[in-house]
Amino acid sequence: FFFFKQKTAYEISLGLVGAEMCIRDRYYEKLKRFVGQTFLSLAKAVETEDGQVITPAEGAEYRCVDIGLKMNSDGAFLLMEGADGVRVEAFPIGGDEVYEFVSTARIGQLEKRYGEKYGKLIAFRKVDTGMTREMVIAAWGEPYHKSEVKKEGRTLETLRFSDNRYVELLDGEVQYVRIY
Repeated sequence: FFFFKQKTAYEISLGLVGAEMCIRDRYYEKLKRFVGQTFLSLAKAVETEDGQVITPAEGAEYRCVDIGLKMNSDGAFLLMEGADGVRVEAFPIGGDEVYEFVSTARIGQLEKRYGEKYGKLIAFRKVDTGMTREMVIAAWGEPYHKSEVKKEGRTLETLRFSDNRYVELLDGEVQYVRIY
């Protein structure tokens, strides 16, 4: 087996030329907006700088301190540092979202839009009774299957999601959440 050391954006910049430098610059420009932001853990497994896998407690605070590339692997990642000084990798998944963490800025946006209770739940990718269909999709993304039954002027909708999760909504409000 060959193991490749992960490199930060600074270390990479020292050894790249030409096309490699252009690729690095595009990654860096796209991801540098995360540097300096504060994030809270979603309690998902992450890898530390020395290769250990840990699962930070939900809500543990981290700050993005750099951007890195892992050779022959998943590509760009964010380097996050916890209050204890431990640095871990996190992977952007589109827009301003990071798979293993949620930014405090995003939490604020969601709380402003959906209220403190539901905004925080959505930020931590959780669904609860009383939420609307829009809130469920904001928390879990688009369902892979939808069904709807109308009876006596009421609508019962079932939404199914990956990872064995589903919700039932009555007239647009979550009545039941099931996670297997």
